[in-house]
Amino acid sequence: MPEASAFVGCIYRPPDQISSISPSDLETAIATSLEFTTNLLRNRKFSGIILMGDFNLPHAEWNEFGAPVLDVQSACYHVGRAISDSSLVQMVKEKTFFCNDQPSSLLDIVLVSDPNRVSGVKRGPPLDSNASRYHCSLSFQLHSKAARPQSFDNRALHWRSRDFAAMNQFFKNHDWWRISEKGSVKDLYSDFLHIFREASKSFVKRRRIRTLNTKPPWWNPEIASLVRQKRRNFIRKCIDNHCEQLASKHRDLCKRVKYVVKRAIIDYELKLAQASKSNPKLIYSYMNRHYSSRECIAALMDVNNQIITDNEGICDRLNSFFFSVIEQPTLREVVKTAESNFQVRGKPDPCFVIEDVVTPDM
Repeated sequence: MPEASAFVGCIYRPPDQISSISPSDLETAIATSLEFTTNLLRNRKFSGIILMGDFNLPHAEWNEFGAPVLDVQSACYHVGRAISDSSLVQMVKEKTFFCNDQPSSLLDIVLVSDPNRVSGVKRGPPLDSNASRYHCSLSFQLHSKAARPQSFDNRALHWRSRDFAAMNQFFKNHDWWRISEKGSVKDLYSDFLHIFREASKSFVKRRRIRTLNTKPPWWNPEIASLVRQKRRNFIRKCIDNHCEQLASKHRDLCKRVKYVVKRAIIDYELKLAQASKSNPKLIYSYMNRHYSSRECIAALMDVNNQIITDNEGICDRLNSFFFSVIEQPTLREVVKTAESNFQVRGKPDPCFVIEDVVTPDM
């Protein structure tokens, strides 16, 4: 679907509705549902509407444009009026209910917002071939615009980290004569772009994609503007390395950004502290986000120079290392043996007196 998906719904209306001047609760509910659905289309929440079901409107008449022919005396007037107000088009042209293998009436209908996107509805085999009264299945195709192929985005590649020598050799080794056999210029250009993309993916590093694109809570438009100025000035400084004015401006912008960021952090944390009693969840959320660790271990190399990438292997390797550096507790039997065999008593050193102790106050 282009830009948005289609809304598909199913409606069932019980039979034997008594004709009345005022609509019943069921008919009012159907009218409300149709109005709500069409409002979704008008508000561009969906690109199309398809409503199907057994409406049980045997006496309803439909004109050549798929709109109901309104008859005030008919029992289906209120439902037909709701369908007419919704501007939906009825696509079923054949009778769908059979009695004794003979087509009896049109009960199952398909309402669409755009008839150009739906093929002609075809009547299929019965749902229950053993019954004398049965409904037939319906089939149709929904035409949707094909998804536009994603264009080649060279900004995703880091062209400064490339291997142009290998890329050049790749182009030299490629069989260009096989491609040139096609006569269409458009096909030749498409094949060339395909080969160029393959070479770019193989010999040019991709830029690191940030997993989290959310700004910190203290971020404000002033910081965003200064960061953009700093980035643009840095690019100009890299182009013209000998311009002292650009270098001086870049240093000033770096200092300015640091000052503004520190001030924004202080102001935001002060507001959190002031609102901590009334809303403590804010400060806890900020602390958890500030001190949370998002880094993980991707791989480990063991003593045999083997790379370990699975999580269980990494955990086992780390646990073994931690266990090896921690001293094992002394067994109780060893302690008892040492106590029983210990007979030497410590004696004080006669050359040491209490006056030899030096305290910090002395």
